[in-house]
Order: sequence, then C-alpha cells, then structure tokens
Amino acid sequence: MPPVLDAVAADPDIGRPLAGNSLREYEQGGVRVIYYTTTLGTIIVVAYVEV
Repeated sequence: MPPVLDAVAADPDIGRPLAGNSLREYEQGGVRVIYYTTTLGTIIVVAYVEV
C-alpha cells in the first residue's frame, strides 16, 4: 500500500478538514488524498492524485 494511504489508515484524523463538508485532505510525498471517514471508522477514498 502506498505510504500516504498507510498514514491515513493508521490515523484517520491526520488530514485537515475541507471547508463546508465532512471530507478530509492529506498530502505526503507528492500524493494528495481526499477521503471521508464513517462513524464506524471505515475510510472511503474519494480521490487519490499523484503530482
């Protein structure tokens, strides 16, 4: 698994909240992930972008 996804899986609160919704954003090593965490702790990746 890519390191950015490992980091999000280990600590879902690592990303910063995006304004106006429940999505979170996290960047690491040229990869940006936008994701949503459910109340049960499931992580749903909305976007995975390598720059």
